[in-house]
Amino acid sequence: MSDRSLLFLTTCHHSVINKDGFLEYDLIENSEASMLNVADHDYFQAAIAGHTFVTGVTEHRTDHEPVVLFSAPIWNELNDIDGIIVGTAALHTLRSIINTLQLGETGHLYLTDPSRLVLSRTDETSPLTLSDTDVFKHARLDEPQLNSYENAAGDTVIGQYLWIHNGKWLLIGEMDTTEMNIEFWHSLFVIGGILLFVFLIAFVVIRLLIQQIIFPIDKLLEGTVILRLGNYNHRISDQVHDESLDEFKALHSAYNEMARSLDREFSLRQQAEKELRQANERLKQLSFSDSLTGIGNRRYFDEVLERSFKESA
Repeated sequence: MSDRSLLFLTTCHHSVINKDGFLEYDLIENSEASMLNVADHDYFQAAIAGHTFVTGVTEHRTDHEPVVLFSAPIWNELNDIDGIIVGTAALHTLRSIINTLQLGETGHLYLTDPSRLVLSRTDETSPLTLSDTDVFKHARLDEPQLNSYENAAGDTVIGQYLWIHNGKWLLIGEMDTTEMNIEFWHSLFVIGGILLFVFLIAFVVIRLLIQQIIFPIDKLLEGTVILRLGNYNHRISDQVHDESLDEFKALHSAYNEMARSLDREFSLRQQAEKELRQANERLKQLSFSDSLTGIGNRRYFDEVLERSFKESA
């Protein structure tokens, strides 16, 4: 149970009245009150009919203090009404409970009864009624209060209302627009800071992802250019391979395998060309000499003669 509920229960005066309107039990013994019949009162008639009832501010019969009276039926095991329970709450108790509800630094909470008087006045400077304020006028028309307005004290505030007790009591909350603006800008600053932090994190993550994508692609492009220039010994390093995503690791492995194949084929081609040149040179030597004596033959003599003739000319 909250402190406000405990305060309310311990400061209220409760009585039990039978179905004929006479007092059966009272927390405070009062012989005069036990002789009174309240059957003609509104709170008794409403409760004996099975309804709860709450009055506006009225005077207590004995001490004439301002109180709020409430009543409810008492049901027996046969679901019949045997009487009613009546409670009275002193006005200062309601004020204490309402004023414990804080609305920031400049906020105020007001409760008005059916006579539209403010029940939560803390001192003489508090408004007696809110009937001239915009929020009260909107409340009477059951329209939402969307804009700021000037309250009973002349301050610019933001307010909202809530009808309670079947539309008989009105609860109004107000807060100075300056505090609202401070809270707004503070919230905006916090949200902006969170968004900036998220943006920075996203930027770093995206940058890392781009690096993991662009860097291995650049290495592949660089390797293709090197291969096109004829350097078949080029390989993508193991460091680049290890720092790449799995998909690019497969591409790097394929590239290195292709480079090894080209290097191997290029080496075989060079070796074959070398052997072919050597074979051609050997065949040329054989075609210009006698196979038995090794002395130049007629073809050799004709070629030397033609070359000498061209040189002398």
